[in-house]
Amino acid sequence: MSGEETYNTERNLYLLLRRQGPSTLSEISMSLGISKMGALKWINKLESQGKIERKIKKLDVGRPAFVFSLTPESNIQGDNTGSEKILMDLLNFIKRMQYDDIADQFLRQRYERFYSEVFNKFQGKDFSTKLDILRELRERDGYMPEIKQNPSENYNLIEYNCPIYRISSVYPIACELERRLFEDLLGTPVENSHRQTNGKNNCVFSIKRRGRD
Repeated sequence: MSGEETYNTERNLYLLLRRQGPSTLSEISMSLGISKMGALKWINKLESQGKIERKIKKLDVGRPAFVFSLTPESNIQGDNTGSEKILMDLLNFIKRMQYDDIADQFLRQRYERFYSEVFNKFQGKDFSTKLDILRELRERDGYMPEIKQNPSENYNLIEYNCPIYRISSVYPIACELERRLFEDLLGTPVENSHRQTNGKNNCVFSIKRRGRD
């Protein structure tokens, strides 16, 4: 299996559990279109990495079965690598030493730099195109985004992965800065109704459309 196929299978399993919640082996196998043995292989791999956990569930009929779900810190881009551990140790040290203003300044400058880098991509574009650009940028950065129009004809940006999960767990201002970034790039109000750091399965940003293009 190629590296791309491996990535896609892991991604599809991850998205399935994000969207569907706790699932049995049969449900996972059927949804992914692979054998139970193949599904179990990927489950075991992610379980060994601490991204999936299993629990026994009593079914209405038959014997109890295992159900599989994502762990609270199961972000694919959030592996506990050496470099990330050092970063988290540093952020926690800053927090303990009450130097929060340094972390706050760092995060603000990070988003200001990102805004400057992508600003021109949004200029002169209609609202629909801006949404597409935003989705592509978030996909590029590993957020696994999906944009859906809701009944009120506004939009929800749903992100199934949070590469900055551990950082935003320590400094929630990171989530607020992302919300403001979206407002500035889209030129319209944005609200953050769901956050993975608050125990939700995904992050949801509600985007209000102003008028018509």
